[in-house]
This record gives sequence, C-alpha cells and structure tokens, in this order.
Amino acid sequence: MKKWFLPIISGIFLILSYPPFSLKFLPFFALLPLFFFLNFKNKGPAREASGRMRWVGCSLKKSFLAGFLTGLIFLGGIMFWFFDVFPLDWVGIDINILGFFILFFSWFLTILISSSFIGLFSLGYIFFSRRNFWDILLVPSLWVIFEYLRAWSFGFLWWGKESLLGPHWTFGNLAYSLVQNQNFKSISSIGGIYLVSFLFILINILLFILIKKIIKTDSPLNRIVYFLIILGIVGLISATYFFSFSKKIDEKNQKLEIAVLQTQIPSFFRSSEETLKEKFQIQQQLLEEALQLHPSLDIIVFPEGANFLRQENSKKILAEHSFQKETFIIDSASIGSFEGIKSIATFYSTQKGSLAHYQKILLSPVGEYLPYILEVPAEIINKKWVKKFERTRGQKRGQELIVFSGANGWRGGIFFCSETLSSNFHREIADKGAEIFFNLGSLSFSHGSKNLDSQTQAMLQFRAAENGKYLVRATNYGSSYIINENGEIIKKTPNFENQVLFGKVSPISKKTPYTTYGDWVLILAGFILLTFCFFVLRYKKQIDL
Repeated sequence: MKKWFLPIISGIFLILSYPPFSLKFLPFFALLPLFFFLNFKNKGPAREASGRMRWVGCSLKKSFLAGFLTGLIFLGGIMFWFFDVFPLDWVGIDINILGFFILFFSWFLTILISSSFIGLFSLGYIFFSRRNFWDILLVPSLWVIFEYLRAWSFGFLWWGKESLLGPHWTFGNLAYSLVQNQNFKSISSIGGIYLVSFLFILINILLFILIKKIIKTDSPLNRIVYFLIILGIVGLISATYFFSFSKKIDEKNQKLEIAVLQTQIPSFFRSSEETLKEKFQIQQQLLEEALQLHPSLDIIVFPEGANFLRQENSKKILAEHSFQKETFIIDSASIGSFEGIKSIATFYSTQKGSLAHYQKILLSPVGEYLPYILEVPAEIINKKWVKKFERTRGQKRGQELIVFSGANGWRGGIFFCSETLSSNFHREIADKGAEIFFNLGSLSFSHGSKNLDSQTQAMLQFRAAENGKYLVRATNYGSSYIINENGEIIKKTPNFENQVLFGKVSPISKKTPYTTYGDWVLILAGFILLTFCFFVLRYKKQIDL
C-alpha cells in the first residue's frame, strides 16, 4: 500500500504544473512517480520466449487504478473551478442544496470519466512499454491518443439537443502546463497542443529510463554517463525558459489601433429593466472614454453578451461622435427568434452598418443547453423549470465559422468564450483566411473565477501561437488582453473591473504548419503504435511456429 503514494504525487505535481500555479520545470518530472509505480515488479519475474528473465510492471488492475488515481487528483484539482459557479441562481435554481448537488454531480462525473482515459493509458503502458529506449516513442504516442479521445468524451458525456460532438473540449491537456515556456508555445505552431503534449511525455519517460538505468547498472562509468545525460537534458530544458527562439512575423507592417471594453456585470437568470439600463450606461461610459483618449481607433471590441448595438440609443450615440475614419465595432447579444435563443456576434462599421454576423457553435452544457443526463431527470422532477430554462437561457447553436473583412483588406474571425477550448475551430478559421482572432468572453457564470480565468488565458495563448495570429480577448467579469502571434501577452488589464484596454494588432495572413496540416502528430502516434503491434504479433507468430 505504501507504493500508492507515487500516483498521488504525480497527480499533485500535474496540478502544480497547470495554471494558475504553472511551476516551471515541474512538468518535465511530474509523471516520474507514476512511471516508477507502473514498473514495480509482480511477485515473480516473467520469462521471455528466449529464456531470459524480464522485469515486468504491476498487474493490469493496479496499473489502471494508478493512472486513474493520478487523473482523479489532477483533473479534479484543475476543474475545481466548477464550484465557483455556485450558487446556480443564474440558471433559475434558487435552492442552494439542490444547486450544490448538481455541481458536485457534474464535477465528479466529469473527472470520473476523464480520469478513466489516464487509467487506460497506464493500462496500455503495460502492453506497449518495452522498458528501454523504444519507450520514448511508444509511451508519448499512447498518451496523445488517449488525450485526444478524452477531448471527445466530454461532448458524449454532456450530449444534448444543441451540443456538438468533436475533440473540442481540451480540459487538462498537458500542453497548457507549458504556457510559460515560449519555445514550447512556438512548437505548437508546427503540430498543435498534441505535439507539445507528446514532447512533455517524451521528456518524462526519457528521464525515467535514464534514472532507472542509473539504479540498475553495476558500472560506475555507466552511472556517470547516464547522470551527465540527465544533466544535459535538464540544462536544455532550463535554456528553453531563458532563451526564446520564436520569430516575429510582421509581413504587412499594418498596425490596427484597438480598444477592448471590459465590464464587471453579474449574470442573472432574468435581467430587470434597471439592470439592463445600468449595464448600458457602463458600456456608454467606457465607449466615450475610449473615443476621447483615442479618436482614431480602428476596432472596438465588447465582451460576450454586451448587447450594445441592439439598444435603442446606441446608433444615436455612435452618430454623435465624429469618427476620424471608418471604425469597426464587434459586439454580441442573445437574440430571441421563432427558432429559439441565439448568441450572435455582429461585425459593425460606423460608416456602412452591420457587415457580418456569427452565431455561436460550441455551447456550454447547463449554461446554454441542458444535456440529456440532466434534462431527463429534470423533466420528471420539475418540468416547469425545464420549459422556463429553455425559454430564458436555452440556446440554438450555429452551423458555420465566419471570416469577415475590414478596411484595407484585413480579415478577422470571432469566437465566443467556450470556443476557446477548441483548437480545431481556430485552425479552421485561420485556414479560411482569418488574420486576427477576436474572443468574446464572460466569466460572470463563475463569478469571476480566477482559476478559470488563468486556464482560459493559457488556452488562448496556445490558440494564437498554433496559428501565428494576434488574438484579442474582451471579457465580462474576467481579464482582457491582447496576445501576439507567438502566444505572448503584450497587453492585459490589471483586474476584473470596468475599464478600457488599448493596444495595436497586426493582421497576419501567413499560415503556420499546424494551420496547414493540423494534428499530424496523432496520425504519427497511431502509425507508431500500429507498427509496433504488427511486429510484436509477427514475432510471436514466428515463435509459435
């Protein structure tokens, strides 16, 4: 039983590696305790067909439970922001005990299913690991395959009428642990977050193999050699934190002046007229401040659900300002129609009016639609509340990502808050020609969770770096910032309060290898595992003959 502290330590190390902690260097050692556990001997050694004795790992049951335990601690820790959503009065649940039960059930079920994929990785480790240097290809391949499947599992678990299946829900991807390492963010432009995750595991398993060889070898010379190799690897890792090899791409040399309007407005199940009026006044004040300080703005971005342009006086307020040039406004609102409620983002010109609209595609379970796993029991317990939810908060998802054009030919793409998670969405719209990303977010549902805010920032830094685009984030009840094409934060608000963030962005049309080829590392990982299986089965068949 004493050995079980090892997978627990790996889980804790992974939490500390992840935002908001993001402890440098720790990611490269986080899984060593789990690997040591998986390599402990059974009661007796196994004998190979050749007659040699081979060191075997723990039993299949223990291997799965060890990985599952590591995942339960890691994913449970980083997703603890679920409880920041409490109370659930913003979705019409006023009974706190019921709201807490729903949150706990949602949190526990999510980490239970997600952790199973880390358990399956550990189980696969027993089958695929050769306990030699072949593991530096086999083990990372196994990890990214199960990490990719885990991204699919969230959609299946919280499937509903308006959900979207796909590998969009990248909670807990190990790449986000390396957000402070500029070089690894740059590597994501070659193969996305799964390439970074592949390298994360490769370094962990390589260090484990070298440490194991130091322990097992009887030769002092070999021990010195292996120790020096470990020092060299640690030195290279250290260098990646202090020396950046990323390059700036400023092909058009066009700078667009931008103002990001950040608000701090709580979320309500039903907003009163007084609340809506106060919200509009705050937006008006921020807009006037932005135009007074920078009258020649190119773009003004509102956070998700601002609903500024749909207010009666908005056009009048804009008409009263003498814009020095055509200024573009990006706004969004929840709009009711005969089909249902839709989250619509609007790209608006002060000279030409509305130019383009984008309807949110990746909706959040519970917040924007009811998944079947909750809707079915809710229909039995309180059918009236279900109808009330669908009428007030239930949304219809969109179908297509949109690229819009601004003055002088620059092109942009809009994403909503939950769409931050999807690498596929950002890659697709960059491939369609978007040169700047605009992310409209709101963390009011989580009451401004700092943990969720930091994890969202890490994800968006990778979205920008993967595709080599500037990214602008406007947030309600969270941080707003501007990220450059290398995934670096160049401007950020100091707190969550109402304020304006000014900055400059450059449209970049050049496509990164990731934008062009996508998650090719997953195909490579699958090829490595299938090739290994082929040769193992062939070798076994020859022995049987």
